[in-house]
Amino acid sequence: MCIRDSRCIALTDLNILPLSVAIAPEGKFMIKRSKAVAGSVKVTFVVPHSVCDRPVSVVGEFNEWDPLATPLRKRSTGTRSASVELPEGSVHRFKYLADDGLWFCDEEADGLVESESQSVDSLVAV
Repeated sequence: MCIRDSRCIALTDLNILPLSVAIAPEGKFMIKRSKAVAGSVKVTFVVPHSVCDRPVSVVGEFNEWDPLATPLRKRSTGTRSASVELPEGSVHRFKYLADDGLWFCDEEADGLVESESQSVDSLVAV
């Protein structure tokens, strides 16, 4: 089960809670960047099991918000992670989606922004 507290909310809760509660519980989130091929950057999204011990995907503009496109794999390090290649110099909105329907933002994201639907998205800049 994914941890639910005042900083980790379900999508249905987003329209009634203030922006500040969209952050997931403390953990060791990471967004790693490394050079891929010319003009692109490999971005690795890392979520600790202490935040969510269930299957989880990273969804965002880079995968057309498809929850099946980028599942995070369970690692022996106590984390889940997945990588995508993004164009150098770009900024993308994203969130994590657990298999129980819980959406949550990344506390290590480059920023948070309110979406058109008045929910909160994380930002990654590459």
